[in-house]
Order: sequence, then structure tokens, then C-alpha cells
Amino acid sequence: MSLWIDCLSRSPGFDCYLAVGMYGTNSPNPYSGIFGTAGSSTKWQWDGMMDHNTYAVRLANIASPGQLFSATYRLYVGDSLGNEILKPDSSSASTGR
Repeated sequence: MSLWIDCLSRSPGFDCYLAVGMYGTNSPNPYSGIFGTAGSSTKWQWDGMMDHNTYAVRLANIASPGQLFSATYRLYVGDSLGNEILKPDSSSASTGR
């Protein structure tokens, strides 16, 4: 079992990257796209470590100063492939119900 985070929606041009190593340093490829950035899956498996995600907005998507960008995520318990683990009654094992 693993914890998975699935990006359900995000503002156009709002990208997320995983910084490999502390703040993306000391790595030949310090940033990799997650949550749909750069063609990545919208699902991301948390590795249990303190991760440093970096968010970026493409200049072409900024229409005005102070513009707000947002994303909506869903956290769930899943198997190694990212399939949600359900209770015997087919309800989510990720909720407290």
C-alpha cells in the first residue's frame, strides 16, 4: 500500500515539479514534472520522504498582476500501480467513514 496524490484540476500553465535532492541541487536532473507537468501522470506516489515540490507558471498564462492560480488534489491509499484500495463494500478505504 502507498499514499497517492492525484491532481484533479489545475489552472492553465500552472506546473509542478519534484525537486530531486535538497532544493533541486546536487543532481544531474534536478527537477522532474509531476501532476501532469511535461507529460507526466496526474498521479504521484509519495515516497514517504520530505519532498520539495516547486510550482511554476508560464509567462504566457499570466494575464494580470496578482493573478491567482490553483490546483485541486485527491489523496488516497492505493496499490503499487496507483489503483485505489477499496473496502469490501466498494467504498473508499481512504475516507474515515
